[in-house]
Amino acid sequence: MSLFDEEDPRYIAAWRGALEKLLKTGAVFEINTGAMSRGYRTSPYPAPAILDEIKKGGGSLILSSDSHSPQTLLYGFERYEDML
Repeated sequence: MSLFDEEDPRYIAAWRGALEKLLKTGAVFEINTGAMSRGYRTSPYPAPAILDEIKKGGGSLILSSDSHSPQTLLYGFERYEDML
């Protein structure tokens, strides 16, 4: 179930505007696999389109599992470490 339309032009404009400002600060962006390890999503946060723009903009990325147990501490890292 989706709570909102990720393709809505207002949403896209909002994240693009925020990302443009954040990239200028040197912020480090997180690839978060926590929802995947808990079965809520099949891809990490942020959405692939946002990750692509972070990479295009030269943003730095880290991997995080937002783990709540030792068994999921590195969940999905092997699939996304090449993005770093």
